[in-house]
Amino acid sequence: MMHAALAIWILSAVFCMGRGHHHLGHADQDQETDSSFSQVSTANKEFAFRLYRKLAAHADFQGKNIFFSPVSISTALAALSVGARGETHQQLFSGLGFNSSQLMQADVDQSFRTLLQNAKSGDTSEGTAVFVDNRFKPQPEFLEVLKQSYFAEGFNVDFTQATESVNTINNYVETKTNGKIDKLVESLDVNTVMYLISYIYFKGKWETPFDPQDTTDDHFHAENVQVPVQMMNMEEDVDIYDDKLINTTVLHLPFNGTHSMLLMLPDNMATLENAISPGQVNKWLKWKKQRRYNIYVPKFSIKTSYKLNKVLTEMGMADMFRDSANLTGISEGHKLAVSEVVHQATLDVDEAGATAAAATGIGSCQQGLGSYQQNMAETTGQEGAKGGPHYIKERIKYSPEEEARLERKHFWRIIDAFRYYRIHVQEQVKRAERQFQSLPQHHQNLLPHVLSNLDRIGQCADHNQEVLQAIVHHSLHMFENMEYGERQEDPRKIRPSSTFDMDKLKSTIKQFVRDWSESGQAERDSCYKPIIQEIQRLFPSDQYDVSKVSVLVPGAGLGRLAWEIARLGYMCQGNEWSFFMLFSSNFVLNRCEKVNALTLYPWIHQFSNNKRSSDQTRPIRFPDVNPQSLSLNADFSMVAGDFVEVYNEPESWDCVATCFFIDTAHNVLEYVETIWKILKPGGVWINLGPLLYHFENMANELSVELSYEDIRTAMVRFGFHIEVEKESMQTTYTENDRSMLRYVYDCAYFVVRKPAELQYFNGQNEDQLQNSPPAAKSPRREGPDSPT
Repeated sequence: MMHAALAIWILSAVFCMGRGHHHLGHADQDQETDSSFSQVSTANKEFAFRLYRKLAAHADFQGKNIFFSPVSISTALAALSVGARGETHQQLFSGLGFNSSQLMQADVDQSFRTLLQNAKSGDTSEGTAVFVDNRFKPQPEFLEVLKQSYFAEGFNVDFTQATESVNTINNYVETKTNGKIDKLVESLDVNTVMYLISYIYFKGKWETPFDPQDTTDDHFHAENVQVPVQMMNMEEDVDIYDDKLINTTVLHLPFNGTHSMLLMLPDNMATLENAISPGQVNKWLKWKKQRRYNIYVPKFSIKTSYKLNKVLTEMGMADMFRDSANLTGISEGHKLAVSEVVHQATLDVDEAGATAAAATGIGSCQQGLGSYQQNMAETTGQEGAKGGPHYIKERIKYSPEEEARLERKHFWRIIDAFRYYRIHVQEQVKRAERQFQSLPQHHQNLLPHVLSNLDRIGQCADHNQEVLQAIVHHSLHMFENMEYGERQEDPRKIRPSSTFDMDKLKSTIKQFVRDWSESGQAERDSCYKPIIQEIQRLFPSDQYDVSKVSVLVPGAGLGRLAWEIARLGYMCQGNEWSFFMLFSSNFVLNRCEKVNALTLYPWIHQFSNNKRSSDQTRPIRFPDVNPQSLSLNADFSMVAGDFVEVYNEPESWDCVATCFFIDTAHNVLEYVETIWKILKPGGVWINLGPLLYHFENMANELSVELSYEDIRTAMVRFGFHIEVEKESMQTTYTENDRSMLRYVYDCAYFVVRKPAELQYFNGQNEDQLQNSPPAAKSPRREGPDSPT
């Protein structure tokens, strides 16, 4: 076994795999103007060296090689902090080196998103995953942040099957690390309900490889010991720094691509361990000199494994392991604590290059599992029911007070997103400026207009923010039957929002193009016009009193389709559950009277696939019609809420019109059943849209991805008669018509009718159906993601 003297070489190989061929820190310097990213990046480096010193000083690791991936560990702990609250969150932040007075969780999440995005290259892969017990339902917001900021993949497992669960996790890690980490998890606590994984894999080839013919058997000389090794050798111009202050020679070996390795040979190991720091490494990289040397480097492989509970506790992160742990951001309904934090790492160095891999696992356990199982029995029904206990059949029940609190929290979270927009876009602009300014000056001189165009994008973002502020102003008291109170905190304070929420907001801005601008006319003609024409064919004004024909439009978005149907005289109601859409539709329908009086810049967020720079900053004007020009007799309304929960009155609608809607379901058959229920006998359902299932691949969310063929079969078996069917209608959705990348949906279009004389499926008669218990519900987004 190699002595710990070699460990510092290996440690530095991980620490110093930096971006930039000939010096680490160039990318960091470009990011310095981004305060949050800079602070998180600096904290990560400091955490790496603090953790190394803890491990080196620990009795369990004396005389052993110390090798680990600090970025894997810090990524896993940062992901865990998303769900931590109170003292637990404060300890995680402090232990990771984050200043809570200057950084919020959203800042950390955004910074790790950037770090993980930057890590994506041909020689590096990095990511996270979360394994969730079938019986356990984390907060949807927690899972969304993991997915959006930490690129987490989600999986359901049955942790009561311990061996199978261990194998599932280990097989995943083995695949992600190309077989290097094959047994991260030895066993699982019996009360485990969630397991969080972070992994990293690197394979690099030396810029100047060693010749295998020059490799010989030799000895590596450490403190008072000689280790037999295969010694690689080359005579080459290499970068060296001789640090006389600590009597250490530093060798810099670059890989092809964007990474490099530092190898240090100290006269005294303790002196080096006490001195090493991010500043020390930056000094070596800055002042290294290239000279011709005959260098000898051992060829070696190393694998380490750690259980970090004790070490992390000593670093101030003790609360997460205790009964007092506050992980209510993961689940408010169940008491959780961390059972283990484990880490494994491997490194192989040979003549061609180096391969490194690491993974970190964090197990979370339910405290007091007996009551947990009892609660789940109440919600899942009999154990032997069809489908078993895999899916939670009923929504989580909250007290009215708790429901109101969660609703209020969600409302203000979306308000915060609208207010944070300008800062979010300006950060994108700053990043683009830094990237351009990092180019050689003669390259910048070729395109002097780039910076002025970025400045123009910033101005457009300022204008968009003014419109968003107006939307917020008119949203605070928009609901007739619900008030969300006033913020106790300073209302002027702008709170950072998650990447997920900002993506939702930017998508909502594009909805103004689709629904209320002249630019969206072609898209409306392809999507809305077939539906409107079919309603007019089925319920012609010369045969019907159309004011008595009731039409429901679920997933109404900004309300244009429902508005157009109402404009023709039909009684029409739009339904929407997204606060982003509800706030915006309220503004455009109730506060906009002058045609094309307002301007938005919807394409400034698209930095790729632009043919011309001006395409990114071109405006759209809205509304293209006066939304308040409906006749005084028009019967038009918008209702907020979840479709299957709001609409449960049988036989109450003449027509249901769905456009790009049915794939928003967890269980699309639940939508079909609800539509069947609420349609009057003889009523019709008109649908146009694709099947881009919204909850596919989302951790711990039920998502049944049926083919159109399967949905069609189910509709017929429910009793619907198909009157019109087109399996191929090509449409777009919020398309940027000047983009170099466009998506075309090959949609299904159908018109089906609920027969006037009902023939009940499965041989049931009407009395039997009325006396049957209600169909079991699939799990739907609750709490902070479900508006009233």
